[in-house]
Amino acid sequence: MNKKKMLGTLAMILVLMGYAVAAVGADPALHGRWVSDDNEEGGIRFSNDHVELFIDEFPLIRGTYTTSANTITIRFTELHGDFLSMLFEEDEMPMYFPSSWLTQSQIMTVVENGLEYLGIPIEDILYYLDSMSAMLSEFFTTETETYEVSGNTLTLTIFGDTATFTRI
Repeated sequence: MNKKKMLGTLAMILVLMGYAVAAVGADPALHGRWVSDDNEEGGIRFSNDHVELFIDEFPLIRGTYTTSANTITIRFTELHGDFLSMLFEEDEMPMYFPSSWLTQSQIMTVVENGLEYLGIPIEDILYYLDSMSAMLSEFFTTETETYEVSGNTLTLTIFGDTATFTRI
């Protein structure tokens, strides 16, 4: 799997999600698997009040969602360990994560334990954890956007830009 392509698609999907406002309920019309019309490998899966972003069935990030009128609010709560391992694969200090869903706290514990195991000085560990926390906070967000479902087409409008997904 091409790392740049995966990160680009993840960035595109995350950009599609905006900034937070409260909402109530889950629209059953969203239920199912949607692939991006711009990138057939990337997509979104909605199930009841849960949402997951993926590329080629490779899980990236998941959370919960609510809807109100044509507004969707998504709260991202977990990153997949395989995605994290891939992100760190080419780093100067590769990290390997369990092949499961991980909360921000669990990710920080894996990183801290890994750095301690490598014998990294505590001052460097604390600096790295601080940087890591800032990076992770960009993933663990609550995002609000507008949407519309028409048949098998999901349209998300963000800052005047429109992206479409097809239900498969």
